[in-house]
Amino acid sequence: MELIDFKNLKPEELNSYFVSLGENKFRSQQLIEWMFKKRVSSFDDMSNFSKTLREQLKKDGYLSGLKLVTTQSSQDETRKFLFELEDCETVETVLMPHRSSEGGGRMTLCVSTQVGCRMGCKFCLTASQGLVRHLKCSEILNQISEVQELLESGILKETPFEDLEKITNIVMMGMGEPLDNFDNVLRALGYITGDRAFEIPAKRVTVSTSGLVTKIEELGQKSNVNLAISLNASTNPTRSEIMPINKPYPIEKLMDVTKKFYTENKRRKIMFEYVLLKDVNDSEQDAHQLAKHLRGTAFKVNLIPFNEHPKLPYKQPSQERIEKFQDILKKNKIFSFIRWSKGRDISAACGQLRSP
Repeated sequence: MELIDFKNLKPEELNSYFVSLGENKFRSQQLIEWMFKKRVSSFDDMSNFSKTLREQLKKDGYLSGLKLVTTQSSQDETRKFLFELEDCETVETVLMPHRSSEGGGRMTLCVSTQVGCRMGCKFCLTASQGLVRHLKCSEILNQISEVQELLESGILKETPFEDLEKITNIVMMGMGEPLDNFDNVLRALGYITGDRAFEIPAKRVTVSTSGLVTKIEELGQKSNVNLAISLNASTNPTRSEIMPINKPYPIEKLMDVTKKFYTENKRRKIMFEYVLLKDVNDSEQDAHQLAKHLRGTAFKVNLIPFNEHPKLPYKQPSQERIEKFQDILKKNKIFSFIRWSKGRDISAACGQLRSP
C-alpha cells in the first residue's frame, strides 16, 4: 500500500482517516497544528497522541519535506532558495523583506506552484523551461514551512530586517501558473489561511494568473484571496504574440470575468501586472488603450520594468518612457505604481525563476 503524505489531505479527509481508526475527529485538528504550526518532522514528537496512534500514523503515512540545495542573497536583502523535491526536480522560492516607513514591516514569500510552466509567455524565463509537472499541495506548503524555519534560525541576523521573523504575506507568483494547478493550489490556500495552520489572513494572500478565465471565476467562488492578473499588453494582437493564453481568452473576456470576480466580493484586491517591454507594449498609445480598458474600475496597475536576462530577447524601456506611461494612466485616473523588482542581481525578480 502506498504511504499517505498527510500534508496533501484536506481537513475533511483527515477527519475521515481518524474516524476510520476509531479516533475522534478532533485528532485531525491536532495533526494539522503539528504539521503546519509546530512544523514537526516526526510523529514521535506528537506528544498528545498515544504511542499506538503514533505507530499507526507511521504505518500509514509520512510527513514530507523539502531539501534545501542553495540559498542566494541579494543586495536588497531578498533571499532566493532552491529546493529539491522527492523526485529530484527543483523549484525556486523567494523571500522579500519590506521595511515600512512608519516602522515595522512585512515579510513576503513568493511561492512556486509548478516545476516549469506551460503558458508560454515569451518574456518569462520559467516558461522557457516548459511544464515538467504540477506541485502537490504538500510541496507548495513545505516551501512556506522551510522558509519560516530558516527565518527563525536567524538568516536575517545583522541585517536591517533582523526583527522580522515571521512570514506575513504570501504571493503565488513564483514558478508556474497557479490556476493551471487549481486543485492543489486551492488545498494549499485552505491551510495557508487556516486558523490551525499558517494563520495568514486571506487579505495578505495573492494568487497570480496569466488569465485562465474559467479558473478565475472558480477561484472567486471557492476562496477569498486577492488576485493579480498578468495583462502585459493593451491590444489582443500584441498580447497574443507575447502571451499565447490570450488566444482562447482575449482581453475582453478577461476583463469581464475580472469585474465579476470583484463585484462578488469587493473586499478582495485585484491588481493588473504590466511588464513593460521596450518597443513592444510601452508606447503612449498602449498607455491610453490600457486606461480605456480599466476606466471606471478600482483596479490597480503594477508597472513592472522588464527584468532583462541573457536568455530572453526583450529590453527594459528607458526611465523616461516608463514614467510617461504611468503619467498617462494617472491622468486617466487609473491607480498605477512602478514596481521595481527585488532580487534582480540574483535572478530572483519577476519572470526570472526556473529550475537549473
